[in-house]
Amino acid sequence: MVGLAPRAREDSVRPRRLSGVVVRPLNFTVRRQTHVRQRPLGSLLVLLASVASAQPVLSPQAVTKAMASQGVKSTLQRLFYDQKQWSAVLAGIATGKPAWLDVANTFHAVADGAPGEQLESAVGEALEHRPSNVLSIAVPNFALEVVCTAPDVDDPRFDSYELSMAAIEWRQAKLRSISKSTLTALRDSCIAELEKAKGAVAQSYERNP
Repeated sequence: MVGLAPRAREDSVRPRRLSGVVVRPLNFTVRRQTHVRQRPLGSLLVLLASVASAQPVLSPQAVTKAMASQGVKSTLQRLFYDQKQWSAVLAGIATGKPAWLDVANTFHAVADGAPGEQLESAVGEALEHRPSNVLSIAVPNFALEVVCTAPDVDDPRFDSYELSMAAIEWRQAKLRSISKSTLTALRDSCIAELEKAKGAVAQSYERNP
């Protein structure tokens, strides 16, 4: 099993850049020091849309079945190096649907480097669609501070100060719609983490929040 590297809390609110990807068949760990990078999440989602008509839609049930028969790590590795299928996985997780969040949780246990970061970004994006599911299913498997943070600045959908701030504010607005009493503490903590992320984005772009 590939473990997750510990993260310092002060890094949790910074806009994250996706790590590089080096294909090493005998070692699945993808290290941050390399400069050859996997395509950003936004580019992967655009690619998915362009090929959707040519490929069957990948379902969370199909991924779960593959994990059961081939193993979680092997399935993650196979999907990650198939750009079209990996983009489908990330897009599914970003919807915040329970079955896809279950897939994210299972993969998260063995993911590190670029796959792990991209899973975190997709779960964070799911706050824009089904925040209650994110807080009740994905957290605490995914730490609150890595989910409730700024979007990935390498994603073309969030690659400016205005786009990043708009995404953060939309996620906060969706969180405020949660009224379930068992989630209010997590809701408020997530909103507070996102507020901190605004400062990190402003500092990154040398702007006043």
